[in-house]
Amino acid sequence: MTVFVLASESTTPRSRTLIDTTDPGDDRLQKLAEFLDFVGLRQLSTSHQCHAISGPENPHFEVALEAYGLTWFKPCDEKIIQQTMEMLVAAELLEVQSIDDDCFRGLLAMGLANEDDWRDVPHAAEIAVRSYLANHYDGFNFDPSQMDADHLSAYSALVGGVVVAVTKARADWTV
Repeated sequence: MTVFVLASESTTPRSRTLIDTTDPGDDRLQKLAEFLDFVGLRQLSTSHQCHAISGPENPHFEVALEAYGLTWFKPCDEKIIQQTMEMLVAAELLEVQSIDDDCFRGLLAMGLANEDDWRDVPHAAEIAVRSYLANHYDGFNFDPSQMDADHLSAYSALVGGVVVAVTKARADWTV
């Protein structure tokens, strides 16, 4: 496995990040440092850091994550993400050039990484869509209560589309 989701399920805020073991080690260490800072965890030894970014194939990976209080998941299957993106483009909820948007694809891969996520697809879709829109469009507030009518309408349409698309994509690939 070259990509995994690193998750802080017991911190406030709870968060996740994608780690790709094919990325340079310094980049992965930087990503880990930013992630730990965001969730309020301190960095441990260099060995712990290296093991935490090495992936599940490393025999010390689980021990390092346990020391941090982190968990990991496999990301949502790429086939599901691809079909979801294609359906969102076909429904004209995303522009054609967005089909390969690494940010949105990554948010979906992280947000639908385990069975708990799939039990609450609308919630996972809301988080992915809010994050995507806030990161890509100036003035798009992460908090729906702060959105004007136009932004709320676009947000709601995309969330609904994502819920339908990922549910259909998963059903197609798990048959």
